[in-house]
Amino acid sequence: MNNDKDNATLYAELKAERFMTDQISLLHEAEDLADGINFMLKSIGEFIGADRAYVFETSENHTSTNTYE
Repeated sequence: MNNDKDNATLYAELKAERFMTDQISLLHEAEDLADGINFMLKSIGEFIGADRAYVFETSENHTSTNTYE
């Protein structure tokens, strides 16, 4: 592996780690958890270029519910 590829890989990893740290901080500081989760999903979707991002919760009876989009 050459230095340019090493540097590019390290930069991409650092960018992703900073992004996730920022998202965790914003979620922690959110006054309303639901709003914080929705904002975080939107940001993650934009960061990775996704059209949509979801959170599904699984109940004790093994059914899933789309709780955030």
